[in-house]
Order: sequence, then structure tokens, then C-alpha cells
Amino acid sequence: MELKEIVLHRRMEKSMSQRQLAKLVSVDFTMISKIENGEYVPSENVIVKLARALDVNRHDLILSANRIPSDFAIEIKSNPDLQDTLKKLVASYPIPNI
Repeated sequence: MELKEIVLHRRMEKSMSQRQLAKLVSVDFTMISKIENGEYVPSENVIVKLARALDVNRHDLILSANRIPSDFAIEIKSNPDLQDTLKKLVASYPIPNI
């Protein structure tokens, strides 16, 4: 699922309005609307707050936004073996024709 779908689905499951979620995350409710409509991808800091408010794993939510969690990035940068493994993994995926 994409970030927008997870945020909308979990907010509805928790019977929360956009304004209520926005207050918990300390953002304007229009940002929640834009996130749910796929018009805006928030910062990692906001995604972590969303994860906490919606009871979702923060790493899963960050990844759903097509981002790498900062703690993952630090680990990757500090581990040459992991970098090599990831390069091989990425190289094994075909590049789609666009």
C-alpha cells in the first residue's frame, strides 16, 4: 500500500477526522488532506509522528512513501558489505521501459 492509502485507512479505522490527526501530528489539517490525496509527501519527521498517531510501524510508513528511513541509510553508509549486496540486488532488477 502507498502512504496515502495507509494514512486514510488507519485514520478511518481509528474514527479520526483529518483535523484530529493533524492536531496529534502538529500539522495543519490541509497537509493531512494532501497526504491522503497523494499530493504531498511529508518529511520523515512528520511520517514518524503519523506512524505514532496511527499505530503503524514507522519504518513501514517511511518505506511506503518511497523513502529510506534515516537509521537504515546510516547503517548502509557505514557497511560496505551491505552496500555491495544492495548494489547487486538493484542491478538484478530489470529497468522498466517508460
